[in-house]
Amino acid sequence: MRVARFKRVLRAAQLTQRYQPLLECAGLATPEALAEVDSVEGTLERLPAIALEEFRSSPASFESPGGLNPALQTFRSPLEHTPKTAILMPGFEQTSGVRVIAHDWSKGLKRFGASALAAPLTVLRELATSIESGEQEIGGLKHFVIPFTGGEQGELGEDDRERFWRVFQVPLFEQRVGFDGRVIAYECEAHGGLHIMPEHAAFEETADAELLLTSLTDLRHPTLRIGTRTSGSIQRECCDCGNAAPRLFGVRQLAAAAAC
Repeated sequence: MRVARFKRVLRAAQLTQRYQPLLECAGLATPEALAEVDSVEGTLERLPAIALEEFRSSPASFESPGGLNPALQTFRSPLEHTPKTAILMPGFEQTSGVRVIAHDWSKGLKRFGASALAAPLTVLRELATSIESGEQEIGGLKHFVIPFTGGEQGELGEDDRERFWRVFQVPLFEQRVGFDGRVIAYECEAHGGLHIMPEHAAFEETADAELLLTSLTDLRHPTLRIGTRTSGSIQRECCDCGNAAPRLFGVRQLAAAAAC
């Protein structure tokens, strides 16, 4: 299934202005070439890395004609069960116990009465500030808070963890999202890094310590070896939770390049 998803991404990339010449140079520009692809990582070695700045500054050149926005994703609870959870970001399926509150979340939270919360890191920081100043109250949180990180959402720091524990008083479980908003790595109860979801993404470490991201879900803006401007390591030993999937560990923002 993973290779099949990768082939769909390559097929979408063949239709983009930016990737088409790169795929041609790599011998991946024809249906016959894609049919022979049998490895994600092995095939990625044939393609150059692309800087995040380029990917963000020219979205039209990376857009695949006819590419659709991804379907709504199922919320992944860090617990064995899914408590009553409010998600302050679009892109997730709603159920009887999961409510998406993408707008006017202050009123929505009061009405829903969630016992768990998931939101972009930037929103959680804003919410924490409102609670600390007395402008906002959130009662009833008993299970967890999930900050969505990566890309525009930013990177979670130790100061954020300490602050959120102080403000929300429930365990924190980070979940990283790709450029299309899909969850691609998640923190388990062992808190030993972020388990990479191999069916959704591939990560690589570069010689200069930058992590590269390849999405296996984004068909609208194919993401092939895009720099993330973050550093970190990929741990491959089995986690204490029993999950053997590789984990992202110590992810942090890279320092901005000095101006000329």
